[in-house]
Amino acid sequence: MNEKYIKKLFEENKELFNDSEQDITSPEELYAYLEDTLQSNFQWDFGFSLDMEQLFKKTLYQVNFFDTEEDMQANITDASLDEALDCAYDAYSSIFEEDMGVNEEYTPKLDKQDFFETLKENGKTHIQKEYGSVEITLEAIEV
Repeated sequence: MNEKYIKKLFEENKELFNDSEQDITSPEELYAYLEDTLQSNFQWDFGFSLDMEQLFKKTLYQVNFFDTEEDMQANITDASLDEALDCAYDAYSSIFEEDMGVNEEYTPKLDKQDFFETLKENGKTHIQKEYGSVEITLEAIEV
């Protein structure tokens, strides 16, 4: 579950939660209450338990950009797959557009769809420049 949202929900309704029959006095207790309620209702209504760890697991992505010539590194973290791919393609495109010395004989520019497929399949792409190279990587992080 989204712990930031639960904390915000608790802070905004602290008195209501404290005065309730449940006597919820912290965001952690609210989190536990939500988990217990969901689990209990599911067991009662359908007769089996949920794997709570798997239920709210999600994958976030990190894009890393490293330019050996410029000794420059950047990244974006905690992005959805679409956000990460868009960010990676923007960085990739800018390398070709800003006359950064890309050797297109060795690294022809890919269209957006081909770039996405390459990055998803290999987890990285390598761009050979006149002096040095650029590597863009995509990492999946389960949270």
